[in-house]
Amino acid sequence: MLSGRPAHLPGVVDGLTRYRVAAQRPRVTLCRLVPEGEGGELVRRWREDRALPASTELVIQTSPAAAPFGAHVRTLRAAADAVRSAADGTG
Repeated sequence: MLSGRPAHLPGVVDGLTRYRVAAQRPRVTLCRLVPEGEGGELVRRWREDRALPASTELVIQTSPAAAPFGAHVRTLRAAADAVRSAADGTG
């Protein structure tokens, strides 16, 4: 299942949880937007995302779509650095 619905909407977390319980081999991929220039705020936002624990994978989509390719690469690298820092306790 691929879900891009925000966790704060009614039924999103409950629906993902029901799927995880009912599916024989559940796989839930969340899709989350990462605006250009977002860094440490990203980790805080994802920590508060109630749908994230129900996921097995995460796809991030950079924005704005019209940004140059280099901006998307910088955004993805910043997101990876923020997640890595949070995971190893330095961020």
